[in-house]
Amino acid sequence: MLPRPRWRRRGTAARTACTLVAVASLAAAAASNHGSGLAVDLCGGIERFGTRQYAWMQANAGRFGFLHPDWAEPGNGREEPWHWEYAGS
Repeated sequence: MLPRPRWRRRGTAARTACTLVAVASLAAAAASNHGSGLAVDLCGGIERFGTRQYAWMQANAGRFGFLHPDWAEPGNGREEPWHWEYAGS
């Protein structure tokens, strides 16, 4: 299990973008749904439960084929509001 990533905001773009700072080694090739293009880690407000941006994503992600997996929801031991997976349309 990897440590929780840390988010760092930069300059004037801080309102709309952030940069993920890696704190652990990367998963082996083909061992991650990120590497296969089926998952993304988002920022810009979506990376925190309870924000307007997260609420919008919860309400609209399915329209674009994305979902927030159950294991990443609060109370399931590995909360990751920033993690979204492509499930298809």
